[in-house]
Amino acid sequence: MVRAVWTGEVIAESDDTVVVEGNHYFPIESVRVDLLRPSSKKTVCSWKGAASYHDLFVGGKENRDAVWFYPEPKSAAAAIKDRVAFWRGVTIEADAAPTTDRSLLSRFRRHGDERVASELGVMSIPTLVLCDLDGNEVDRIVGLPDSPRLSAFVERAEQLAQQGSNTP
Repeated sequence: MVRAVWTGEVIAESDDTVVVEGNHYFPIESVRVDLLRPSSKKTVCSWKGAASYHDLFVGGKENRDAVWFYPEPKSAAAAIKDRVAFWRGVTIEADAAPTTDRSLLSRFRRHGDERVASELGVMSIPTLVLCDLDGNEVDRIVGLPDSPRLSAFVERAEQLAQQGSNTP
């Protein structure tokens, strides 16, 4: 079970979180929505889409923009539809992790295979996305790349960075 806690109060609790970029996204039905108020804050992520925020109110205390979600995530982030994540002092607590079949884990580390990931209960496969200066995706690696593939990806990123430094 994973919990989001602020000032000692459990804000959300679920055994079905999706972890993206180190953040646990909780199903909205697992969240104490009575503690949330809509915020005017909006941000945009190049691969997840437009994010909206909520302020958190617990015991007379306010935590501005502490909760975010993607009302209409891009297809690459479809797994976080109808889910929220937390920051700004909200702590994430988890019960002890279940034991894992080491042979499956080894196969996942070698291949990043979605079927193996599913058997392991891994909610996301490591993904690297390279975008140009306009935010357009130019390359993507899903899973754990071998050294030549990763080297080519880094070389392309360096080329894009160089092009950007030559732009007025």
